[in-house]
Amino acid sequence: MLSICIPIYNFDVRALTHTLREQGIQLNIPFELLLIDDASEENYSKINASLSDLSHVTYQVLENNTGRAKIRNLLAEKATYEHLLFIDCDSAILSPDYLKAYFELIITNTYGIVSGGRKYTDLPPEKDFYFHWYYGVYRESVSPGFMSNNFLIRRSLWEKVRFNENLTKYGHEDTLFQIELQRIGIPVGKINNPVIHMGLDNNKAFIKKSEDCIVNSLFILENQLIRNTEVKHFRLLDMYLKIKKLHLNKFFRYVYGFTHKKIRSSFFHRKPNLFLFDVYKLLYICSIADKKS
Repeated sequence: MLSICIPIYNFDVRALTHTLREQGIQLNIPFELLLIDDASEENYSKINASLSDLSHVTYQVLENNTGRAKIRNLLAEKATYEHLLFIDCDSAILSPDYLKAYFELIITNTYGIVSGGRKYTDLPPEKDFYFHWYYGVYRESVSPGFMSNNFLIRRSLWEKVRFNENLTKYGHEDTLFQIELQRIGIPVGKINNPVIHMGLDNNKAFIKKSEDCIVNSLFILENQLIRNTEVKHFRLLDMYLKIKKLHLNKFFRYVYGFTHKKIRSSFFHRKPNLFLFDVYKLLYICSIADKKS
């Protein structure tokens, strides 16, 4: 019936696993919880190891880190059932009927792939983690795009698309996945069944991850993993190419050189300017893309 697939990296998944297991048992359906640790630090592996003693749970630790795309494909390959529910390890279950909402789609046979969404806590975190939380509340939670943190898909459909394993670094594996779905004419359905994103990065780490995501978008472009008509799905990349066509990219690189430190520092304050963050990312992509060319 249902395989719940959780890729793990440096996070304690005991609370998430116990909650999902309890909901699965209450539904009285055939289900399994597949947990694969993508070579986390040893202390996390030790913390989560006790989960392997639970019924319905399979826990495995990889020796080498494979990346966000490949580990999701590995989970799907190892899954027993036709219906695959992917949940990120740093999630918390919001609703006592979380699994039931997906189960109702399964029994009514009314989905191919459906995303449940993501939320953030109502209470702001401490200052060092505020930027990620603020961006998550005002951008990620309301984004219309597909997010791979919480979605249900049929195995037969996943076998046609899979996650692109050319991506080994952080970012955009979910964007490429959605593009693959669109290529075969499969829309992503949505239901109001969010999980809470708990794994906030500190301000510096969040900015670094955002920069890594930009680097990955250039990798996607340079390695022709998307068609020209699909660049529009990468808003920042699309903007960069338009700027380059106007021969303004070197000017943007110049501006980045003497403004980036001051702009970055502004993101460490309460209520950071998200439009300025968009500008910063545009300056950044012009800077690194020019260095590559």
